[in-house]
Amino acid sequence: MTTYSSKSGRRRGVVSYKIEEDCITLYYKSREGDIVGIVYSNKVSGKNHVDKIKKYALEANNLNSYLHKNKIYYEKVA
Repeated sequence: MTTYSSKSGRRRGVVSYKIEEDCITLYYKSREGDIVGIVYSNKVSGKNHVDKIKKYALEANNLNSYLHKNKIYYEKVA
């Protein structure tokens, strides 16, 4: 797992991520303080979206904007 820190310096949304071959898991801090995982996979979200999410995570730039501007299907980590 890699800590996510936006280049803008804002601490909202994603706090860390884990990249795998066919998916990326983004971890958020809930209002209750729990860490919640969301999986964006090629199968559920589409390879194009997954590739862009990986790119933005690695660049630490535009990730939250991309997620909010696009309706992307995902799975919650159990």
